Amino acid sequence: MALAFSLIGLPTIARTQLTFDITPAVRAGVPGETVSFDATLINTGNAELFLNSDSFNLEGSWQGININDQFFTNVPLSLAPSGGTGSTWTGRIFDVAIGENAQQGDYFASLTILGGADNTASIELASRNFQVSVVPAPSALFTASFGAMPIVAFLMRRRQSAR
Repeated sequence: MALAFSLIGLPTIARTQLTFDITPAVRAGVPGETVSFDATLINTGNAELFLNSDSFNLEGSWQGININDQFFTNVPLSLAPSGGTGSTWTGRIFDVAIGENAQQGDYFASLTILGGADNTASIELASRNFQVSVVPAPSALFTASFGAMPIVAFLMRRRQSAR
């Protein structure tokens, strides 16, 4: 019982004290392009909340795709208590550079914000999923459809002459 009592007296930051949204959570881009993700962070607690680090968890292979983390450049060191000036931040949190040789498809990941009651805390405050979809360049689609036109015309003529 004494152990439980001493733990109750420790200052803690609840995981739900930080509201975290990535907007938009799904971005599409072509090889050679960079797509950007913005975030909104809101301190819903009654104490200052320190934002000390972030961590990406990538699913599968992200070969040819690079994340440019802007957490330390753009995100404030802390958020003021709920309702006060500085309790909310919105801005660019990271960019994703899609390499020229990146494979088409969907890439899934999550971003976790770490922090807590002081500038050394590393509690998981909130986590959000995001997705990058690598799509073909519009010019590649146009070239492919333009190249298919003679084949379609040939097949149509062949079908008409068979009647």
